[in-house]
Amino acid sequence: MSFFGRVLQRFQHQCETSEHHIDPSLETHYYRTSFDKAYEAVGQLFSKDVYEAVSHSKEHGEWGFMKKGSEPFFIIASVVTVRPFETAVDFKLTYEKTKVTGPYPSMKNEIISFYRELDKILPYLGKK
Repeated sequence: MSFFGRVLQRFQHQCETSEHHIDPSLETHYYRTSFDKAYEAVGQLFSKDVYEAVSHSKEHGEWGFMKKGSEPFFIIASVVTVRPFETAVDFKLTYEKTKVTGPYPSMKNEIISFYRELDKILPYLGKK
């Protein structure tokens, strides 16, 4: 990515993971577990007082959370069964306020910390 591309990326208000992301730290994580266990683990991950569950749909495999505090984020966590006992988890963060230094780096760090916590709870398979 060019210098100007990186500068502009700092000021993006959305950050999400995907299977083939340019940034390897934002690639989808896969876990050797059932859908139900992964879905509940994501719910436990955000059960702290800092997060408020806004919506959830087990049929669609999605959670919606709002992070409270000085840097409020809207978080969508998607849980998808790839194969029996192989489940993928993706995150999408949205930041609505304007930030002088740009919100993207802090959103990226949040996603990395979410994955670190999930890797401790669920048996981590890797990235594809």
